[in-house]
Amino acid sequence: MHETKQRKLSAFIGMHSNPIINRNILIGAGSDAGSPCTSHRALLDELYTMYEMISDAKEVLKSATVNAGKILGSDVGQIKEGYRANLILLKENPLECLSNLESIEMVVIRGKALMKHANKNLEIIAE
Repeated sequence: MHETKQRKLSAFIGMHSNPIINRNILIGAGSDAGSPCTSHRALLDELYTMYEMISDAKEVLKSATVNAGKILGSDVGQIKEGYRANLILLKENPLECLSNLESIEMVVIRGKALMKHANKNLEIIAE
């Protein structure tokens, strides 16, 4: 999304988001990442925009994990028995700075480490 348009949208939504957040309405982050014309970075951009609106990293992360799993009615989004072990391991804490979501150390899908950070690149370590 064009940066100026995104900032205007953030400002508009920010004015109206607190009543929604304060009513405990379930909000899930998600994107059409991977579909034509939508990069996988779209989800990160959505999370950053959400953070600009509510300034609460914990709630932003919850929207992309726990809430998204509940909305989908799926066994994802939490680390607990009976849930799929899909997760990313980070070098730095995203609660301290949301951009730490980009400090990926490892990607785990269904309990198997698929990618590991090495020399500023993610390398596939299992298939």
